[in-house]
Amino acid sequence: MCGIAGVVRFGDRIMASDVAAVARMSEAQTHRGPDGAGSYHDSHVAFGHRRLSIIDVSEAGKQPMRNELGTIWVTYNGEIYNYRELRSELLSAGHSFASESDTEVLVHGYEEWAENGLVNIVGGCCGTAPLHIAAIAGAVRDCTPRVVPAARCGTLLAGLEPMLIAA
Repeated sequence: MCGIAGVVRFGDRIMASDVAAVARMSEAQTHRGPDGAGSYHDSHVAFGHRRLSIIDVSEAGKQPMRNELGTIWVTYNGEIYNYRELRSELLSAGHSFASESDTEVLVHGYEEWAENGLVNIVGGCCGTAPLHIAAIAGAVRDCTPRVVPAARCGTLLAGLEPMLIAA
């Protein structure tokens, strides 16, 4: 599975040393994501991602992934087994997709169902389709209200993915 890393500064601004630390954390996880690397940072967050391409192996499936406006960013490790059903529901609601990745379901799912919907996604259901997920660890960056809800979930299908949070 992929490797993710990140720094969040709620009161302070991200510094160059934070971005460098995330790059080092991502590099240390190369074995978890040998197919590529991605990063994103703004004034309050820095995300790093090591990619293990499984569902959408094209460049369109790389992470961190954003919505069309660049206001929602997601980095996560996991697999949504029924992402196609959720994707269909989101398409019916008017969302457009740039990839075939299950990650993009999280991006548009957050847009459609907001933070409570994200909790439902990682907790087992979202919209009208129940979610079947192996394991997940990840973060969403909502650039509008400046929040970063973090999510960690294990389900009946598999165990927990580790997610370390330090204050």
